[in-house]
Parts: sequence; C-alpha cells; structure tokens
Amino acid sequence: MKSRSVLTAVLILISSMAACGGGSGSTLHMYITNAGSASVSGFSLQSDGSVGNLTGSPYTSGNTPTALVVAPGNFLLEANAGDNTISRFEIQSGGFLNPFEGPTNTALTPSSMVINPAGSFVFIANSGSANISVYSYSAGALTEISGSPFPAQTGTAQLTITPSGNFLYATNQAASSISGYSIDSTGALTPLAGSPFTTGVGQLPVGIAVSPSGSFLYAANRGSNNVSGFSIDSTGNLTPLSNSPFTAGTAPIGVAWDPSSSFLYVVNQSSADVSGFNIASDGTPTPISGSPWTTGGRGESAIAVDPNGDTVVTLNQATNTLTVFTKDSSGVLKAGFPVDTGTAPSGIVITK
Repeated sequence: MKSRSVLTAVLILISSMAACGGGSGSTLHMYITNAGSASVSGFSLQSDGSVGNLTGSPYTSGNTPTALVVAPGNFLLEANAGDNTISRFEIQSGGFLNPFEGPTNTALTPSSMVINPAGSFVFIANSGSANISVYSYSAGALTEISGSPFPAQTGTAQLTITPSGNFLYATNQAASSISGYSIDSTGALTPLAGSPFTTGVGQLPVGIAVSPSGSFLYAANRGSNNVSGFSIDSTGNLTPLSNSPFTAGTAPIGVAWDPSSSFLYVVNQSSADVSGFNIASDGTPTPISGSPWTTGGRGESAIAVDPNGDTVVTLNQATNTLTVFTKDSSGVLKAGFPVDTGTAPSGIVITK
C-alpha cells in the first residue's frame, strides 16, 4: 500500500511539472482520518497539486476516526466515533505528528468537529447522543465547559461556524433541517430564535459550510441530489435563497468554499464527481463551465479547498484514495491521479 502511494505521488509530481513548470508557492500540510484503519494520514501539498507522504505517516489514532481540526500552538485534534474520544497530536516541523498526552472523552459517536476562529473553543457534534460537546482550548489542553453537552436534533451530522465566531450551525439528517446556535463568551450554545431552519424540499442534509465572507450558508442534501442555500443576517438567522435548493450531482455529501467566497464546490457520493458553482453577490449559484468533474474514485466522503485557493481535494472512501484538483482563476478544476490513503478516508483538514 505504501509503495503504491509513493509511486502515485511521484506520477502526480511528474505530470504537474510537465504541465505547470514545477509549480510554485509554499508547501501545505494535509491530514486525513481513516475510519477503517484507525489512523491519520499526513501529506504535503503543493499549489500544482503534487502530493508527498509526511514522515511517519500514517499515525495511529483512536477507533473509527471521523473528523479533525488544526488548533493554535501547532496541534491537531481528532475525533474518534468508535470509542467516543478526542486524540491530540503535536504538529512538528515538516508537518509530521507526535501523540500528545492521552485521549479526551466526549459523548456518543462524534461525527464532526470545528474550532472557533479565535482558537479558544472546540465544538463536536455527537450523532449517537444527539448533542454538541463544547471544550475550551489552550495549548493542546481541552476542558469541557459548564452545560456541555448541549441538546441537538436527532441525526445531527456536521457542523460549521461563522468567521465572526458568533454562530454555529448543524445539519440534521433525520429532520431535513439546520439548527443554529449563538455562542457566548464562555462557549455556551443557545438556539437561535428561528431554529431549526428547514432545508425545504432538500432531504437528508449532511455537509454544511459558511462562506468565508460570513454572508451565506450552503448544505448538501444527500437524499434529494441538491444543495440548499441561505443568507445569514446579523442575528444568525437563515433565509433561503431564491430558487433554493439547487441541483447538484447524485447524493451530494460535502461542500467547500473557495477563500474568496466566489466559488462553491460540492462532492457527490454516488456520481463520484464534483459540482462547481460561481456564487453571485446575492449568493445565487451558477454552474462553472465544465462542471461536474469526475474524481476517479468511488464513494466520496468529504471535500476541502486549500487555504490559498489553489487546489480542491476529495476523499474517495470506497477506493481508499484522495483526488487533488488544481483550480484556475475562473474556478475550473483539473483532476490529478488518485493517491492512496488509509482505509475508508472520512475527514480532511489542510493547513499552512
């Protein structure tokens, strides 16, 4: 498995150098949870789409890892659905990981994790106990706050947070809705006045993301092959965009924004491709020329755009691979070769 990964990464590098003259820009680091092999894979990522394995990768995690975030002080936090814990790693020079102390307990079946922009609170959706755990964070240490876990809806799947750090949102698969919460100075959650917000005819929402501008929210509706779009007002309440939901591929499961808020990408689990949209100033999506783009894998589970906006990465769970797409200035994607991960890749984070 490892030799095949190295060979594939070399092929990507050769192909990218031939097409782009070797690429440019700083090296990013990409971390992926492998739910089926209890590990985290680490990769370097270049702006031209070339990928390399980090020293010591993959790194042993807890049972059935599902989600992860990068935290201040060069730490990686990772949630394990199989044993209801959070694993912590120190990110060393060069990006490789060292385990940090022991695991932290959370509630049942953690499925999603976000950290506020200030890096002071970590929020975890627990799909098995229908609640959200909140921890204060400092230098790798996690302390559960008073009142945590906070009640959520049955089937809570994924979380997203606004750039202001004032509002948190969660998709509710069973109810086909989105719950919204205000976040106070202690990290405590209070449901918004209009929450939960229906996704309309959109069914089984899973992936969710707020635009970097903080103006819009989109959710991927796996059961109805579309995405629901909302504007966000100053109180955090959501208003459906005109003509929402919008058509995507088959079984859309994840959404990711370009850093400029100009492009939105949706990964479709059953059609094994990525739908791309130009986003107008009022939040209205228009398909990008050439969309959708095939991943070359199967059973897609997640999508991410790198912090510089140069690449888009999908996780292909059924083939135990990832696909890196390079992105041009008009949002058009070009796929590289699939790269081996661990078994059943489930969550991804890309960091500088």
